[in-house]
Amino acid sequence: MIGAAGAPGLAGSGPGSRGDGPGSGGDVENRNLSSKQIKKASSNQSDQKCDAPSLLPHGIGLQIGGNAELGAPDLAGIGGSASKSLGVFNDPNAGLSAHGFESGGGLAYAGAHSTGAPAQNSSSSILGASFSAGAAGFLTNATSVQQLSGPFTTYSLNIGVGPAQVSVQLSIGGRIWQLSLSPPLAETTEGLSVSKMMTSTATDQSDDASNQSNCF
Repeated sequence: MIGAAGAPGLAGSGPGSRGDGPGSGGDVENRNLSSKQIKKASSNQSDQKCDAPSLLPHGIGLQIGGNAELGAPDLAGIGGSASKSLGVFNDPNAGLSAHGFESGGGLAYAGAHSTGAPAQNSSSSILGASFSAGAAGFLTNATSVQQLSGPFTTYSLNIGVGPAQVSVQLSIGGRIWQLSLSPPLAETTEGLSVSKMMTSTATDQSDDASNQSNCF
């Protein structure tokens, strides 16, 4: 009879043990769900920070710089540009911010061989010869200075013939664009040239490299 009484006791403890199993599984599932929610929220915050909301202008500013270039497509060429800028950016979520940044690039090529900083591609080239230096204004769809970190493909037009003095640059990197214009009297330009080269930008505000890479 003692054995018979003990048996129900053991049998009674069994369901209790089995009841602990589902509870532990539920805790693991909840932890996994919470982890996924945190990762998704972090990803959404990064996208909001780096993705330009539209192609419409969200930044404006002034820059000082210059460039010089000489070349012929598919033959040989050498050129470079450098500028220092100050811009105001409007982020729909964070509001207005003002930051400085420096941009530039250099290119040298002969036939199919090219070099430069940043690294150039096979389509980089120069047609004509020009030199310019002075001030310019710019517009961009970047909502923060981090989005201008580049690299960019930059197209340039420089006209300095008689009273016609103008330089235009359009830089495109992924979804981000920047358009710079130097009108007459704001810059001195000599010669006539068009070019395409890779350029890069250094900003005055550091940021996580992974966040910058999501911008392009």
